[in-house]
Amino acid sequence: MVKNDLNWLIGGAQGSGVDSSATIFARACNYAGLHVFGKREYYSNIMGEHSYYVVGVKDNPIRSSVEYVDLISVYDAESIVRHVRSIVREGGVIYDSRIINTKLKDIPTLDERLLIDTEQYLRNKGLGNTVQDMLEDAKRKSVNLYPMPYSELLKQVSSKSGESRISILSKMTNTMAVAASLSLLRLDINKLKEAISETFIKKPKVVEMNILAAQITYDFVAENYSGRFNHRLESVASSDKKIFLQGSQAVALGKLLGGCRFQSYYPISPSTDESTYLESHNTIDTFTQELDKKSQVRSPMMNMSQDSIIVTQAEDEIAAITMATGASITGTRASTSTSGP
Repeated sequence: MVKNDLNWLIGGAQGSGVDSSATIFARACNYAGLHVFGKREYYSNIMGEHSYYVVGVKDNPIRSSVEYVDLISVYDAESIVRHVRSIVREGGVIYDSRIINTKLKDIPTLDERLLIDTEQYLRNKGLGNTVQDMLEDAKRKSVNLYPMPYSELLKQVSSKSGESRISILSKMTNTMAVAASLSLLRLDINKLKEAISETFIKKPKVVEMNILAAQITYDFVAENYSGRFNHRLESVASSDKKIFLQGSQAVALGKLLGGCRFQSYYPISPSTDESTYLESHNTIDTFTQELDKKSQVRSPMMNMSQDSIIVTQAEDEIAAITMATGASITGTRASTSTSGP
């Protein structure tokens, strides 16, 4: 049994909730006193293309990400094709049981080169060209398979909640994928509920529905797959204070504390995340010490004042960088934020 040492991956179509799922998973582990380190990967489009998130979990600080994974939790066919071969021996894959008969050529967002290479790989193994064949190859490598009847579990959610709209119910599949993982790993479900509540803190109805879906999924896995995975996450008692934040938030905080007082940007991920975080935390307490003019010694007493940053959205990246340059010429510590362009 491997305790508190895990690399976990969730994948799906961009816009389907992969990012929030990873946040819930990482928060639950963080609330259990564990250290987390995430790596987010996504295409430069709004919706549809594949995205995924890898979260490392340990009971000691993590300094970098790794390329292998111990457990993946996915609800679409493409994620199986792209990631199942990165799972280590004795690892596991949690997946929607409805996708197993999907043919690789019928996955619309799978690029041609990957499709050709994967089909050739399966032929060399004496296998066919479906998701089931990918899973069979993984099984031969001692990877554990955990099929999930998400559609049936969603019917239970509908029955208990009174919500019948498919558009609403389907959005909870990503939370269910997290719940399935944490149940398999035997982490306290209360940590998961706390993470859901914090992630959707401004939407009480969404919190209620997702906690119900998580409980139903958690119980299903506990009843059907208990003790069938060699990794476990346990809460760690610690007096150390921990902070849970994204890299874009860390950059924003560094700018504030470093004296940046003007930021311009043109909306594009992840610069939008950083800039909107700055906008919502645009005041900062600053502390200064008085300097004795005769002795040139600073007073031990600290004076507190409040400072702020101006964040402005420009019409394009060129305008953003010229705005930051202009602010800098006036003597203001300034920056701009972008990604790619």
